[in-house]
Amino acid sequence: MKQAFIEADEQWFEHADDSGADIGNAVRSACRHWLQAAAKCETPADVWPDRVMRLYLEDNYGAREELLRSANLLLGESALRVLAGQFEARMAKVLAGASNLPRLPHEVFHLSAALSLLSEALGDPDVSVRAVLQYSPVPNELQKQTFVQAYLDADRPEDALPWLEGNWADNEETREGLLADTLERLGRFEASEPVRRHMLEEHPSVFHLRQWLQHLPEANQADALARARQMALGLSDPATAASLLIEVGDIDSAEARLMAESENLREKDFYALEVLAKALRARERWRGETVIYRALLLDILTRAYAKAYRHGARYWARLCEIAEFGAVLAPLRSHEDFAAEVRHRHGRKPAFWAQVDERRDGTAAAENGDGAFEFD
Repeated sequence: MKQAFIEADEQWFEHADDSGADIGNAVRSACRHWLQAAAKCETPADVWPDRVMRLYLEDNYGAREELLRSANLLLGESALRVLAGQFEARMAKVLAGASNLPRLPHEVFHLSAALSLLSEALGDPDVSVRAVLQYSPVPNELQKQTFVQAYLDADRPEDALPWLEGNWADNEETREGLLADTLERLGRFEASEPVRRHMLEEHPSVFHLRQWLQHLPEANQADALARARQMALGLSDPATAASLLIEVGDIDSAEARLMAESENLREKDFYALEVLAKALRARERWRGETVIYRALLLDILTRAYAKAYRHGARYWARLCEIAEFGAVLAPLRSHEDFAAEVRHRHGRKPAFWAQVDERRDGTAAAENGDGAFEFD
């Protein structure tokens, strides 16, 4: 009955909307149950590979892939390799018949996908790699990335390494990251260090700095931090520079840079700036935090970005909070002057001020309840 249900999938897909993927999930579940039920049958084991292959090849909707992804519920390793061999042979036949065609038939990719799924079931990336190389003997960068990731997932970094040679053009940052990861898994930290350092220099970020420092000998840490500091001081982006300066422990320079170039913070990544603001708050650097939240707030209001008004209300609340506990903001403008300018320029944005009022009312309710308000 389960097999009949799977074979009837055309009826479900052609007569109902599956935009929520409910039908597809039902068919995938049926495939897993079929494999589990088949494993309890007395049918000779050598029968199952052909039946699984037929069911997969007759799939026109992409919901039967679970038959191969979970094939190990039914088939042992030897049977799985027999099934993989059958798919490889079929692919070779299709490719031989398509040698004079301008493009590869769709079936080639359908078979390649099957071998990729069997590769997962076997835990053997070689199966998937061989499949791709059958029709793409000179793999492109995306295919190489897939090979490398599969070998790393299988804890076979030595097999990933050959695919990381050369330059990946627009994906070079990805290649370098995978190369460094592979070398580190092999314990080759001296070889990975210049790769990590180059990534930091080409794409400055706290993430790349931490990656570089992670496996650096302790004796080299101080020089590395000094080098990262000098690099940060020379960056044109004040937000990135400040983030790196905080990471290396130069909080004064980070805050000074933000204050000197506050106008250049507009239209930067909201999330990254919020992370930076929270780092400054944790170190009680109220002026640096104020610069960031003012920049974020003004960007939202100037663009009349209504979807972000609730975030703008959070920034306004935090700016008011900083002012209320008497933080020294000089040489920045006072909070009173800044607030007056915001109300003058953006007082006719009722949707924003409604968010401000709602947040203020929520704060008052929280303070009168069982806990103090926490700025998130």
